[in-house]
Amino acid sequence: RSNQNAIIVLKDAMTQDMIKVARNTRDKNEIHNIADIYGSAIVELQSIDPSKLPAQKPSNEWTAHFYDCAKDCSDEEVKIMWSKILAGEIQSPGKYYKRTLTNLKQIEKHEAEWFVTLCKYTIANSYVPSFVTSKDMFPFNQFQSLVDCGFINANEGIWEVYGNCVLPLKGKQLKVELKEKTFKINIYTLTDTGTQICDLVNAD
Repeated sequence: RSNQNAIIVLKDAMTQDMIKVARNTRDKNEIHNIADIYGSAIVELQSIDPSKLPAQKPSNEWTAHFYDCAKDCSDEEVKIMWSKILAGEIQSPGKYYKRTLTNLKQIEKHEAEWFVTLCKYTIANSYVPSFVTSKDMFPFNQFQSLVDCGFINANEGIWEVYGNCVLPLKGKQLKVELKEKTFKINIYTLTDTGTQICDLVNAD
């Protein structure tokens, strides 16, 4: 029995040591990630006259949620996205919804890359023409994953065009010449999260 007790004590001690090591490593990584994001946000704000910044600050609730969502991000490209969100919130408190932060935290790296590609085909950073989901433009299975991520609404709608126009697709322009007075395009709409992130992507 004494041997069994000794083994139990040793096991407990080793478990506690492992927890401490894991916690220290996790904390160090979190601090490093947040420091990178905050530093990049400061760079984003350097060109702005401090007197033009609002007296109101991001709410404590928003700030705490931002920290919780961004602290585990180690990807450099996604860190830049987080820093742009923080800088934007400092300039205009309430600009970014907390659910946008949550959705960005939960999206996988390859899904984020898919969304960046899809943003090139959006109209006014809010609408995605249904024809974009053809295989030669954007794979439908990837599109469906972005729906599941909360970036795109699942239901298809209709966007009505009046008169000849040029659709402002990112990087491309689609000229629409009408034989009739109106033209209807089947579209998907971005969610609030999708629109807020797309605004950042297409601002670059």
